[in-house]
Amino acid sequence: MAQQNAFARSLREFGLAHLKVPLWGIAKVSTGPEFYQPDEGGSWAAIVPAFEEGRIVDLVACSFATLQMRTRKGVASVLGHEWIDHAKLGLEPLKVFDDVFGWLYGHGRGVVVLDWKDAPRLLRDVPSLHCESRETADRLIEAFEWPLPYPPVLVSNGARR
Repeated sequence: MAQQNAFARSLREFGLAHLKVPLWGIAKVSTGPEFYQPDEGGSWAAIVPAFEEGRIVDLVACSFATLQMRTRKGVASVLGHEWIDHAKLGLEPLKVFDDVFGWLYGHGRGVVVLDWKDAPRLLRDVPSLHCESRETADRLIEAFEWPLPYPPVLVSNGARR
């Protein structure tokens, strides 16, 4: 739908008319606490694919009105997964965008964190992170400081440690 003339003016106003990101679209969706679903009676959202190892693993919807993001299946932890390995080479900091629109404006060159609980596992070996905003930086620092859960540890007599 992003290719249709009916959306041309709105896309220009949002600065999305000439993006260098090949796969993205617009759809009406409804959202729950974790996921989104297509819904003709819902709100307009940008839809982008989340890739891992060269294949689409999930879709991400970002509301034009609220900028809230939801995945379709709950599989993807970040958008721009391929940039994590690139950043691990230490050639440049990994850009961490606030939302799908910032990522689109940035031509998809970086990541958007979708699952903050998974961010430390994915990003801990990246030498440097460059966040789009103070809010994203604070949220990322909080994610790294949050202790990781661990399973109960038992000793041979069955007692918990």
